[in-house]
Amino acid sequence: MPLPKLSNWIAASLLLAAAVTPACAGTPSRHELLKILAHQGFSGALTGDIHLTPLGSLQCRARSYQAFFFQWYDIHPAGKAIHAQSRIVMLDEHRQYLGSYVVDDKPVKVTPGSILFPYTEELGSAISCDADTLPTKARLNGEQRPLEK
Repeated sequence: MPLPKLSNWIAASLLLAAAVTPACAGTPSRHELLKILAHQGFSGALTGDIHLTPLGSLQCRARSYQAFFFQWYDIHPAGKAIHAQSRIVMLDEHRQYLGSYVVDDKPVKVTPGSILFPYTEELGSAISCDADTLPTKARLNGEQRPLEK
């Protein structure tokens, strides 16, 4: 029995690898992100006026996390109080929701290891990697902000 051509063998191997290897998660669409949050334990509101802004990747040693700025506004009739909340939503490289940090302001910059805010260092101005994972708490603008579902 003759051996198959090397190029045919390589092509077959690549097709097999593609079939058993998960696709790169990439940045989810707005609809996909809302679905992830709804099905994976997000404790914030998912109805009302929602704005989602991809911030980029946070690289904690060998692990990569996707960060999103989440803004929610309650819709009320004219003359009523408007409620709002902002969070930094974190997903892992497999699009698993890990939690969120309640924040007061939109970050000003994302570096490979930190999400930076417009506060002084003394008050706490970053969500930074804790070795190869996300910190359970981040000090921002003088307050401890836990990573919460």
